[in-house]
Amino acid sequence: MNMKESNSGPSIYNFIRRLPRRHSVVFLFTGVGGIFTTALDAVGLALVAPVIALIAGSTEDLTDSQVVEWTRTMMTWLNMDFRLSSLVFMILVITFLRSGLLLLQSWLTAWYVTRYEAELRDRGYRAVMTSGWPFYLRQRGGDLMNLVLEETNRAGGVFGVVNNGVIGLLNLMTYLVFALLISWELTVVTVIAIGGLVVIYGVLTRLARVLGRRLSEVNNDLFTEANEGLGGAKIFKSEGLESVTVNRFRDVTFRRARVQMLTALNAGMFAASAEIAFIGLLLGGLVLGTRIFDLPSTTVLVFALLFFRVYQRTRSFQATILTAASSLPAVSVVDNLTTQAEQSELPDGEIEFAGIHTGIEFRDVVFDYGTASPVLKGVSMNITTGSTVALVGPSGGGKTTIIDLTIGLLTPTKGDVFVDGISLRDYSRHSWRSGLAYVPQETILFHDTVFRNIAWGRNEATEADVQKVARMADADQFIRSLPEGYDTVIGERGTRLSGGQRQRISLARALLRRPHLLILDEATSELDTSAENRIQGTFDSISGDMTILMAAHRLSTIMSADQIVVIGEGTIVEYGTAEELLALGGAFSTLYEGLSTTEDL
Repeated sequence: MNMKESNSGPSIYNFIRRLPRRHSVVFLFTGVGGIFTTALDAVGLALVAPVIALIAGSTEDLTDSQVVEWTRTMMTWLNMDFRLSSLVFMILVITFLRSGLLLLQSWLTAWYVTRYEAELRDRGYRAVMTSGWPFYLRQRGGDLMNLVLEETNRAGGVFGVVNNGVIGLLNLMTYLVFALLISWELTVVTVIAIGGLVVIYGVLTRLARVLGRRLSEVNNDLFTEANEGLGGAKIFKSEGLESVTVNRFRDVTFRRARVQMLTALNAGMFAASAEIAFIGLLLGGLVLGTRIFDLPSTTVLVFALLFFRVYQRTRSFQATILTAASSLPAVSVVDNLTTQAEQSELPDGEIEFAGIHTGIEFRDVVFDYGTASPVLKGVSMNITTGSTVALVGPSGGGKTTIIDLTIGLLTPTKGDVFVDGISLRDYSRHSWRSGLAYVPQETILFHDTVFRNIAWGRNEATEADVQKVARMADADQFIRSLPEGYDTVIGERGTRLSGGQRQRISLARALLRRPHLLILDEATSELDTSAENRIQGTFDSISGDMTILMAAHRLSTIMSADQIVVIGEGTIVEYGTAEELLALGGAFSTLYEGLSTTEDL
């Protein structure tokens, strides 16, 4: 895709050309249906002239009109008498048949439009959720929300708009053919006049495309401000910064309103010019037909009706182009970001993970985020099956990066991570991650009951299963004290619970997975000492049955670990048991002795 297209969106032709075959075929069916409905409408309009002539008793109109002659010929071919009742019957039959075709056409279009939009949204969300972690880290949360919710909606709407445009164009051409048969002189004048209108509408269409691109940009900003503002509401309220986020959101909101106002004004200019053009062309056509070209009144009447249809279809087609132009930039936004997400997905291995038998090994692992200074600088370490390994050290030293590499969210820049002697790259990502549980410091809870939060992703979990892991996570007692116990709805992100309670529910959810590898990233940082001691007892009881990798600052969390690994500036400074490291008198000992009134390392 060239730069011009990526900024303004693809052309309508390119949009149709790139559609999957199952979607592009709808244009064929609805287009053919449009030609049939237009032809039926034109025939029905032509029948109006002899009906009026018969009602008025105009002999001249019944003998001199080419339209009446065509009607007589058609009725003779159908073996029908040329009389008023037969004409009315034919008009009614044509009207009902045309209405049925229009209904079928509308249903088919709606079916494909909704399917297309749903597929766009599904593809976008799937691409984001399965993208490589580095890609996810580079994106603003608001941009991704805008992609999944707003831009896919606009891009999906383009399908329906373009489909209607194709139908409108075919309708217009069909009406012009019938108009040409009735009066080529008036048809030529009409086409010339419409050509002038198309030039004017072209300017408005280009403006609509520019405004559509700006709307996509401001939508990104709007979703970002809303996402960050609502996500940080507690901090803003606590520090009296509500006005800051409110003013930022207000600025983006009114910028969006200005773009929408200009879009509406552009559409209004289109509507106003269309009304003026219609009146001018209609009056001019009537004068030319009766005074200059000396056509019968029935012919002029039918042509006027056809002209009205031509005008409607021209206006509808140009309105379609205008709408499509304002929405086509969303197609590029969705396609570009979705494609980037899909291309960022890491290659998947073929080996199915079936448990850790010997252990996990980091072998000379180097990792950087595309910067000059690596986060990890040749890390080598072993995590033996059934052991508890604690990562300690100052913030920014690389603990979280080691965890992300173990999960498989990141891949080493150099070196490799092995599980039972096999590169982690060779395992199926889904099977590997299905065998582990991850509890971050920032808990992820949902606006649902306690039970469903613990059992999330485990539909087969019973009440007994959930209560068992809740007891292991020291959560059962406080859960039962809630108004509705395990059926209590805990609010968005668990806002009705304390930080320690949220962490215990997250830990219970992890334990319910019965993982081979349990990863804890500051997962008990908000617990009081007594609660942490009880949970530590749980870790001791499951030690040997599962492998535990934890990153922590609290002394009480890591003292009983089988191995403590001290990380500093991307390297392993030292490792061993707590007793061994204290005996060395090195980095860990310094951290330990530096404790005063706190237990944090």
